[in-house]
Amino acid sequence: MKKRFEEGNLNTAEENNVNSIIMEKACDIAGEITEKECEIQGIECFIEEDDETSYTEEAQDIFNEHYDKQMASLYKLVNDVLSVIK
Repeated sequence: MKKRFEEGNLNTAEENNVNSIIMEKACDIAGEITEKECEIQGIECFIEEDDETSYTEEAQDIFNEHYDKQMASLYKLVNDVLSVIK
């Protein structure tokens, strides 16, 4: 039986490690896309409060959409690669 990783189904240390790697990469990609999309659409991307920088509400919505897409895409990639090498 081939190992498959499923988002939200984390039962082992291996699954948690894979999920962490995927989350980090999805966050990086979604962040880059969000900044570019905000720039193109003329949307303010960041706000600074108390020496902390965060997304504006509109930028956060954009980020969340891209993050979800990237998570699904990266999980698919991992599982597709596993199906080839096993």
